[in-house]
Amino acid sequence: MNVGAALLFAYLTVAAAATPSPRADHHQHLLSPAGAAWLNRVAPPAMPLPDGARALLARRIAAWNDREALAALYLDDALLLDIDTPGWLRGPDEIARYASARFRAPYQMLPAAVARRGEAWLVAGFYARDEGEGMRRFGRFHLELRESEPGSWRIALESPAFPGPPFETALDAAKLIALLDDAGIGKAAVLSDAYWFDAPDTGLDADAALARVREENDWTATQAARFPDRLFALCSFNPLAGHALGELERCAGSGRFVGIKLHLDSSGVDLGNDAHVARLRAVLAAANKIELPLLIHARDRGEYGAEHARRLVELVCTAAPDVPVQIAHLWGGSALALDALTVYADAIANDGMRNLWFDVSDAALVASEDGKRDELAVQMRRIGFDRLLYGSDAAFEGHPGPKDAWDAFRTTMPLSKAEFERIAKNVAPWLK
Repeated sequence: MNVGAALLFAYLTVAAAATPSPRADHHQHLLSPAGAAWLNRVAPPAMPLPDGARALLARRIAAWNDREALAALYLDDALLLDIDTPGWLRGPDEIARYASARFRAPYQMLPAAVARRGEAWLVAGFYARDEGEGMRRFGRFHLELRESEPGSWRIALESPAFPGPPFETALDAAKLIALLDDAGIGKAAVLSDAYWFDAPDTGLDADAALARVREENDWTATQAARFPDRLFALCSFNPLAGHALGELERCAGSGRFVGIKLHLDSSGVDLGNDAHVARLRAVLAAANKIELPLLIHARDRGEYGAEHARRLVELVCTAAPDVPVQIAHLWGGSALALDALTVYADAIANDGMRNLWFDVSDAALVASEDGKRDELAVQMRRIGFDRLLYGSDAAFEGHPGPKDAWDAFRTTMPLSKAEFERIAKNVAPWLK
């Protein structure tokens, strides 16, 4: 680190240390038991295995600690990765000696993806075990299966990897309040995860999706009501769904929600598709009519940049000009999109759109290069710090909680002490 960089780092560290905690977290999630089960699920592969390959996998599971039975399942020149050495084991006897003593208890092998490559079938999935809290995916595997002769399937390669994905458990209102207390944060906007069950690739039919959406929205509202002065629920759904307007009206009529969360990417929205834009316009107009604020994860499926941001600005101008609209993750979400953020800053500078707000959740984590953070800071100053809201996003799936997310933001973003303080002090009107 050169002298200049060292001095800047020291300045930011000192400034951050003196910066008060945010008064509110404008982008948070709870995790219901149903949501945790959804994250822990293993969706079946799109391509099914042949019957013989599926039977071989079943035998592999049943023979987990049976050395003789395991040896019969592998080709003579089969390979298995010994993760303890590490190194490759070759042949049925050597593989079975190792594999039969490797695991402490029975387990499942759950395929998640299947592909055919010539005569071989490739299977990727998870080692999983139910230990009383649901199926925990404690490791990953890759298999190569071959039909060595008609009707006789064997394993040609097995490559395990550990650990598996994080095992998610429910995060209710009490747990979130504890996280907020640890961060010194008073209030939080709690975004319903109902849109997960409304995505186009869930495999749920319309009636099942609507039932899951309503259950998740109601669970979120019930949890937030346990701490009515600190947690404020936002209803969510897929704006393209046939039930979108009905669920918006139901949520609004309940009086339990302060706004609507729309996640365009998860919902399969394409801002370049006129039909999608028309459906989205109807939802925005309905929210505007009943004066319900909107929080939008603006990045849609596929490419996302300046043109998509311009379309969204036009939508807000024409369909929801009278309600606050919060753009999630500063530029709209996921991968950094400075060109989209520039469009939003232009809209404020040129048109004075007073109803656009921006939360900074994940901004510092995604823009991990100092140069990119400098560019973010330029656009943030163009937007104005009175419109920037602190947010940290969900405290699960390996994501940092409110305290660590704030620490990351205040120690890495090239902002002044006064600018950090302004963001920390801002509380959106719908959380008051």
